[in-house]
Amino acid sequence: MAVGSVTNLGFGTTDGILNSELIDKLKAADEAAQIDPLTKQIEANQTRKSDLSAIRTLVSNVNVSAKALTNETLYLQRSVSSSGTSASITASAGVSIQNFTLDVQQVAQKDTYQSNRIYSATSLARATANGSFDIEIGNDKFSISVKESSTYQDIIDKINEVSGGKLEARIINVGGSTNPYQILLQSADTGASQEIKISNDTSGVLKALGWDNEEYAVTNEDGSTVLNDDGTPKMTSDLEKNRLLKAQDAIFTYNGVSVTRNTNSFDDLRPGVTITLNDTGRSTFNISQDTTQIVEALTEFLNDYNLMAENLAIATSYDEDTGSTGSFQGTSEVTGIRSSISRLLMSQDKNGLDINQIGVSMNEDGQLEFNQTSLLSALNSNPNAIKEFFMGSTTQQTITYTGNSSISAGKLEVKVGDININGTTISFSTGENATAKQNAIALIEAINNAGISGLTASLDPSEERIVLKRNDGSEISIGGDSDVLAKLGMSATTINPSSITTSGLFTNLTDRIQTFIGTNGSLTTLATRLQNEGKSLTDEKTRTQESLDSKYSIMEERFLQYNKILAELENQLSTIKNMIEAELNKNK
Repeated sequence: MAVGSVTNLGFGTTDGILNSELIDKLKAADEAAQIDPLTKQIEANQTRKSDLSAIRTLVSNVNVSAKALTNETLYLQRSVSSSGTSASITASAGVSIQNFTLDVQQVAQKDTYQSNRIYSATSLARATANGSFDIEIGNDKFSISVKESSTYQDIIDKINEVSGGKLEARIINVGGSTNPYQILLQSADTGASQEIKISNDTSGVLKALGWDNEEYAVTNEDGSTVLNDDGTPKMTSDLEKNRLLKAQDAIFTYNGVSVTRNTNSFDDLRPGVTITLNDTGRSTFNISQDTTQIVEALTEFLNDYNLMAENLAIATSYDEDTGSTGSFQGTSEVTGIRSSISRLLMSQDKNGLDINQIGVSMNEDGQLEFNQTSLLSALNSNPNAIKEFFMGSTTQQTITYTGNSSISAGKLEVKVGDININGTTISFSTGENATAKQNAIALIEAINNAGISGLTASLDPSEERIVLKRNDGSEISIGGDSDVLAKLGMSATTINPSSITTSGLFTNLTDRIQTFIGTNGSLTTLATRLQNEGKSLTDEKTRTQESLDSKYSIMEERFLQYNKILAELENQLSTIKNMIEAELNKNK
């Protein structure tokens, strides 16, 4: 029977009635004493879990933005500024910061010819016989076969076919009502070596094309002959008159040093820099660090840090006037986060550099402020120092191999396979009476001429023992015939590279934050503890509520039994009373 169904537990008097209302009041009093405190604790636990989740997210955001500042690609971005239009450049990420001047005297050109004007591509080329003509370019010579029935298009197709892409022939519409087309013939590449020579015509077609090289005197408008400086007639040909451009190399100076290239675009002058020559003239270039992404990344970090610091201050606050506290006031796992991070942020690196010197400061409210001008000034004056301060550095140590003993004197015949260094074979020979020093010099010359990347060979102070050095982070590996190696004062061995790594501000910061949010971090542990605490409180509340429900269910059941007994007693009492009253009435 449900609580609340007991309607009357009185014993014949309205003042003594016990009913469901009284049971509800008794139960409510017990719940207020036992259940309500647990409910408040559960609510407080839920609030702390929710607040902790927000704090962990804020700390994680700081970690993400700090990690961005440890990404090396951030510091490898480059920007290019220039003056002048004679050239343009592109700079790859990580290229050395530099400036230089290019003074272009001439740009590289293709050898280019036009034909006489023709009616159409399908017109007959007016060959006088079946034959051919030759076209030379560089070291190549191509024979172009022609028939009396050949069209201009046939000749164009043949040139493109047999030259394998080294020559380019096409027809263009130059306008006009009469003979509106011309054939354009040019080298595929630029450079002085791409000069085109046309000769040995047995078909008569070159005359029609205007490409025959039969010379004749140049005349003035009045018909008089133009003379050379020596008084001889100046000669030309139809081929030369139809030359539009002459093949030539690019000639320019790089910071005053004369340079020649056969193309106008090249990347072999400065590593990581592609240069394109556009015209004659002078241009200057400045390659500097592109600071845009660094500023953006630092700004995002400061915003994330300030938001985290503000919320940590609220979560750990205490108001002396009202006595109110934040959800984690006095909780060491939370209260120490801001001070731990701020102390790290304010620290100096091994070079005495700190964030105040690059325009970042902390105000009295614990918020970070940013002076972008100061940061840009620091980046422009010493970008490598800022990079090292932010993310640290790794320095490759020079590894050295010194020969076990002096190199033998006398004739040496070191053949292919006798000795190899880093997989490259070394071979050389010396004369019968060679001294140990002469043999040593021959050995280092052979090693250095082998072009082993990053490795240099020299001699020790005695000038009789080999010394190998490498500082590019790769190993030195020596192998070969043991007897030959012994004559060279060497032995088979491998020396592994080594490096020194230093941590930067944000590298240290991400490591520190892991102690908060990592798998075994303090906030992670606190979250687990709050989760367990919440479950424990919920379980306790459930058990307590079940106990109270059982208690009052039993009480109600007993009161119902009492009600039945009392009802029977009342009936008996009423019967006795009636009997007494009847007896009294009988005796009257």
